[in-house]
Amino acid sequence: MELDHSASGTAVAGIPPTAGGDVSGVATVDLGVVDRSRPTRPASGGPGGPARHLPTTIHLPASTGPRPLVVFSHGLGGHPDRFTRLFDAWARAGYVVAAPVFPLTSARNPDHAGEVADLANQPGDVAAVIDAVVAGGEDPDSPLCGRVDRLRIGAAGLSLGGATTYGLLASDCCRDPRVESAIVMAGAMLLDPGGSPPSPVPLLALHGDADATIPVAAGRAAWDALAGPGYFISLTGAAHSPAFEDPVTDHDGLVAATTVAFWDLTLGGDATGSDRITTALAGAGELAAGEVR
Repeated sequence: MELDHSASGTAVAGIPPTAGGDVSGVATVDLGVVDRSRPTRPASGGPGGPARHLPTTIHLPASTGPRPLVVFSHGLGGHPDRFTRLFDAWARAGYVVAAPVFPLTSARNPDHAGEVADLANQPGDVAAVIDAVVAGGEDPDSPLCGRVDRLRIGAAGLSLGGATTYGLLASDCCRDPRVESAIVMAGAMLLDPGGSPPSPVPLLALHGDADATIPVAAGRAAWDALAGPGYFISLTGAAHSPAFEDPVTDHDGLVAATTVAFWDLTLGGDATGSDRITTALAGAGELAAGEVR
């Protein structure tokens, strides 16, 4: 696995300049993560290759010192640039957010709809991104140096990215013990869990009750299958992805408030996170219903 990086438009290690910078106190760093231990099979619309190329955008908090890392997985036909407001909310709360573009299932591949099977490789992609970001945190020449806490790592994802996240928690093929906490948005368990019990990590699941792509019942079943503590939040009237992506919806404030509180509770050592989730749900009124275990 290789790591190239650039920040604020400066080319590093031979990759082109990128549009890094600072938005609302959140700096962005673009990383070229290459995992040469695994190939990319030929896509339905083009050739594969001997490695997994995972261009990754990092949202860095303004606070200095090592901060918890969250890796986010986009959905089928998705892209990290659809979640800038949510990522910035997490980064402003003090979390390093790493969002890779998967080789076959992102919007960059016009034939992504035929590549659902590449889900089997995506938990390994997340693991490679964790490796790269942690390595950058320990590299004196990296803009990530001293900014990443390798012992506090969370994973999150939407839709197929939610299934990727479940793979990191509950599948024999790809469980990653470094993941201490997880958030799944409109996701389901699509990878075979195998025979081992799932990791009992804290899990927040959010799902629209009007989701026609992955029914809320499937999201609830996946949450039920995991043994760890957590919350299941049903978003009233919400479809599959709008409540989580950048276009403004009635659920945006609730999603930002509950996810930040959950990261604070599970990765940030802030016990008030539980009460803040309860308060946010109470304030949402008929927009959502929540359950805790």
